[in-house]
Amino acid sequence: MGKNPIISFVIPAYNEENYISECLESILKEISRENIPAEIIVVNNRSTDNTLKIASKYPNVRVINEPIRGIIRARQRGFLAARGELIANIDADVRLPKNWLKKVLIEFRSNKDLVCLSGPQVYQDTSLALKSTVVMFYFMVMATYIIGRYILDQASVVQGGNFIIKKQALRELGGYNHHLNFYGEDVDVATRFHKIGDIKFSLFLPVDSSARRVAKEGLLKTALKYSSEYIAIAFFNKNLFKDYLADVRLEKNAKVTLLKTSKKEIKTLSRFFKIFSSK
Repeated sequence: MGKNPIISFVIPAYNEENYISECLESILKEISRENIPAEIIVVNNRSTDNTLKIASKYPNVRVINEPIRGIIRARQRGFLAARGELIANIDADVRLPKNWLKKVLIEFRSNKDLVCLSGPQVYQDTSLALKSTVVMFYFMVMATYIIGRYILDQASVVQGGNFIIKKQALRELGGYNHHLNFYGEDVDVATRFHKIGDIKFSLFLPVDSSARRVAKEGLLKTALKYSSEYIAIAFFNKNLFKDYLADVRLEKNAKVTLLKTSKKEIKTLSRFFKIFSSK
């Protein structure tokens, strides 16, 4: 690549053999559509399956290793290796839809104060009932975003598997927070970046993702964990849960075929969202 990339895609990967190819293919298509200098970095985080072998087959993908397991360690390794002005943090089970990159470039070019951009993750491998409830969940997220950014002036909202940052801004903040365990870097980024520039969460910047985290623990428990963790990190700078993401990544990551979220859980969450929205 003759010139420095405009954007670096950083993908932490631990035992992602079932997902990494689709993720990389979707990114390569987006780069081709926009025809801009870009790079893709896969951070192999001590995988024991064929993740490293699969990622290494792509000539336009740079694979680096992070020996200490953990999503934050992997993101930090990718950040240090990235050469782009922008860093797109994408989970290995994510697939970028058409024109995702175009939207990202428009946002950053139109707002020089923008330091972080994020959007929702849409679960494709799950039931229609859950998809509908997740939509309501993101309306809750938008409410949190508005309250945190415009009323409390405390934090914003960032979706961990779908966020783009200015590299220089993260450098000024000293990189990711290693005091957090396994995950929570998205909330930490939202809290710290809010102090130095604009953060935008857009429902019009979705990515397709796997529902495996929700399938493992159920929608209600997942939503409560994320909400509790958001408050703990945004206001107290510490984790409540140390092994949530790690547990998911320790599995063989088979495709999700059966969602464990019960109808009772979906009804409970739906009722909660309706009560919240009516206030």
